[in-house]
Amino acid sequence: MSIFVTNLFLIILGCMFIFATLLGLAGNTMILIMAVIYGFFTDFTHINSSILGWIFGLYTLGELWGFVVGYLGIRREKISYPKVFLIGVGTFFGGILGSFVTPLFGSIIGAGIGAFLVAFLVEMVTHQGPKRALHVACIAAIMQLFCLFGKMFIATIMMFILIWNLPW
Repeated sequence: MSIFVTNLFLIILGCMFIFATLLGLAGNTMILIMAVIYGFFTDFTHINSSILGWIFGLYTLGELWGFVVGYLGIRREKISYPKVFLIGVGTFFGGILGSFVTPLFGSIIGAGIGAFLVAFLVEMVTHQGPKRALHVACIAAIMQLFCLFGKMFIATIMMFILIWNLPW
């Protein structure tokens, strides 16, 4: 297989991983693994330890972003950890269901709606009242969207670094 075809396959796979990040899946992790595998099979000539270090640093930044924005952001509203977990599940399934409606933007909108609905329902079930439930639901949706956009942005930068260093 020629180097051009291999690189093209890598780019297509990377784009799929960026999209997976929008669904709340491990797209950033898959980009990191893909970079390591590519480096290994090419004897680390083009994707060397320095490049992998940058990609790993961005990966770590993305995971920290996801944790701080997605989970600690909603915790400021005095939400329990089980509720935060349920909101995360709502975000995940909302992203998947939304992607069936519209492949790219549907997943983003679905994730926000999923976070909103679950946060609202959880707060209403725990007798917090509609005003509090609406407030928490809005914060949950905003935090999840910031989380997804941030991680997608970092995944895109990771892919640009990888593509920039490929032999053509």
